Amino acid sequence: MVKAGDPLLKTVVIEAAQRLRRYEPRWRQFSEKLATRGKPTCVIVGAIANRWVRGLHHDMKVLPQAA
Repeated sequence: MVKAGDPLLKTVVIEAAQRLRRYEPRWRQFSEKLATRGKPTCVIVGAIANRWVRGLHHDMKVLPQAA
């Protein structure tokens, strides 16, 4: 996450990453993998937030344009 940008938006994205980490199996596995490599929780949550937002952006770019 970069320092530039809307602080409220960043807060919401981090909170969403916390929920993904706790409840979604894909992100739980990713979190456990990073934790076994010694990463702190804040780094893990940031990595989940980053990948999740990038995935959303990619999905939105791939959608066909409405006519």
